Amino acid sequence: MKERHFLFESIIWESVSEFVTPNGDVSKGIGESVIQLNGDLITNESWAIIKGKRVDNNYKIRRLSENRYQYTSQNPKLGTQKGYFDISGSIIYSKFMIENTQLNGYEIIRRIDDICYSIGALYNGDELVNTWNATLRKRL
Repeated sequence: MKERHFLFESIIWESVSEFVTPNGDVSKGIGESVIQLNGDLITNESWAIIKGKRVDNNYKIRRLSENRYQYTSQNPKLGTQKGYFDISGSIIYSKFMIENTQLNGYEIIRRIDDICYSIGALYNGDELVNTWNATLRKRL
């Protein structure tokens, strides 16, 4: 059987996340990601509530090959995010940048059955802005 990853199927994920700044400030979040597959185009409409404010990311993902996807995401707070998803079995590696800024980062998402574990970091140039980790569970 082909290994499943975060973008393997049309699905709704519920998330619990934690964001940590370099000085140790922690912010908790809850949210949702709605994955829709339509041929070589995948959408991920996701949101999280952090410190009482909703943050939306709307991804348009295009499959370039079996193991490589290219994406663009609109984030009202940060701007237009562009990047790649590289897939190895049940793990997705993502490298991204925010247009017209020095903001860049990475994320790794590992799926085990109906749970995904995400870790990542956002940088301004070479300076760390924050790290995050999240657990996403398949909505039943």
